[in-house]
Amino acid sequence: MDGIEARQAWQSTPLSAIDQDLIRLTFVVGSGTPSDLKSRILIKRVWTFPNDIQTEEQAQFVYPAPRVVLTMPIPQDFIDAGFGTYKIQVKQYHRFRYVLVEPIFYVQIEVQ
Repeated sequence: MDGIEARQAWQSTPLSAIDQDLIRLTFVVGSGTPSDLKSRILIKRVWTFPNDIQTEEQAQFVYPAPRVVLTMPIPQDFIDAGFGTYKIQVKQYHRFRYVLVEPIFYVQIEVQ
């Protein structure tokens, strides 16, 4: 998959995956390191099944780190429903309502 800029609106990967449940995230910060970031990201999978039926999984919080490995098992219902693909979406999340000034960062996503 590709890198996604973390923003306050959902950003989707351009490529789809099928049955991979291991997801690696690499945070690439414009100036600084992931430890300089104060915000978190939300990550979720959006599934598309035949007949253009879509469903979203509940989002998970991820704290910025140089490399994060997530295991997101595929629900048995989705396996039973037949061939489906998913895209990963990320969104920047601030715990507080005021706006933080942070460096621009990207999340590079790899699935296996």
